[in-house]
Amino acid sequence: MSSDGLDSEIVALADLRPHPRNYHSHPQRQLDHLVASIKEHGIYRNIVIASDNTILAGHGVVESARQ
Repeated sequence: MSSDGLDSEIVALADLRPHPRNYHSHPQRQLDHLVASIKEHGIYRNIVIASDNTILAGHGVVESARQ
């Protein structure tokens, strides 16, 4: 565990599952912007997931990374 009490690890995109109660959808225009940003800068913020790999925060980034 890190000094701030938070752990980071690398998880395969294929292992991540959307949260069943995530009602927020991202318009394609926003996803296209995220795709371009990921290509240029990489993913520079963490995706928050539960212990069973359910996405808690970062659905749009995950969806864009899959594209």
